[in-house]
Amino acid sequence: MGSGRSVTHWLIGWSLAAGAAGAALAIAGIDTPLRLPLVLLFLAAVPALAVSTLLGGLDPLAKVVIAGASAIVVNFGVAEGMIMAGAWSLAAGVAGVALFSALIVAARLVTTRMSPARIPNHYSELADHIVANHGYGPWRRVLPHERPLRTLTDRRSPW
Repeated sequence: MGSGRSVTHWLIGWSLAAGAAGAALAIAGIDTPLRLPLVLLFLAAVPALAVSTLLGGLDPLAKVVIAGASAIVVNFGVAEGMIMAGAWSLAAGVAGVALFSALIVAARLVTTRMSPARIPNHYSELADHIVANHGYGPWRRVLPHERPLRTLTDRRSPW
């Protein structure tokens, strides 16, 4: 464990393992003194980590806040849906949170596979060469932040 990042990974891994053990105890209906804290760890960690997979380029503190709030929303949503359906039980609630968290991670995997950044572009080397040696050509699209500001006295047509 040479860096702080590896400590974080170990902490996340052990939290998931302990939470999974709590979830297994709850689903199996085994009563032990450790079941409640392990289930609470599961209900806090699993949805938060699932949502954090969607938060790629954010500040770490922002990730923690958004993932924590999302975990609360996921837990309340599953509990409220089960209460409204009249099907509340601890085992079903834990299974519902696990299923919802798995769907969030699956959505991340699907969007990662379909992202344009992963599509191979065989023209990219040529484009890089042209940009490096000749600057941007006339085909370059003007980005919104590069457009000149318009004023009320400007009578040019917007088209």
